[in-house]
Amino acid sequence: MKIEVTEEMVATLDWIGGRYGWADSFPCHEAGMHEVEEHEMWAWKEAVDEEDSLFSCLEMDSDAGRRFLSLYEAII
Repeated sequence: MKIEVTEEMVATLDWIGGRYGWADSFPCHEAGMHEVEEHEMWAWKEAVDEEDSLFSCLEMDSDAGRRFLSLYEAII
């Protein structure tokens, strides 16, 4: 799976740091286009699902929020 990680997404991941597993387990922490293995995205989805709420500490109306949600929803 090819994903684009924006500077805003990286800044969000850096800000959240080790507080939530969904941010720690996201497979790419650098901006740019990345080829990600399916199992890495499944592991990330499982980490998201283990949290008490979907994407804790993330502003869902932000560009990063929409992008993370779109990636999450693309994992079938």
